[in-house]
Amino acid sequence: MIGKLDIINNMSYPNPVKTGASLTLYYELTTSDADTVKIRIYTVSIRMIRELDDCPAAFGPNSVAWDMRDDTGTPVANGLYYYQVEATRRTNGVRKIGKIAVLR
Repeated sequence: MIGKLDIINNMSYPNPVKTGASLTLYYELTTSDADTVKIRIYTVSIRMIRELDDCPAAFGPNSVAWDMRDDTGTPVANGLYYYQVEATRRTNGVRKIGKIAVLR
């Protein structure tokens, strides 16, 4: 399906999530011609700690598991994090942001 590229229904589950658990990030694409989808995880100070690339780019609902670790493999600390889902098509792109609370 070709149309306006958009991301809808982005969310994370469970949220809040306990330290040491895994988290699933959900998003839905409104078209089937997205070239790439990436998810970036940020601290509240806007420091990127993880990039999940090669995420599913299919029309409709998609999901990606995050192991709650940063790019070095270290488990993330308690606190608030932001995630950004970015879908691109040729020269166009769209981004949506969500929050994740990590608790003990």
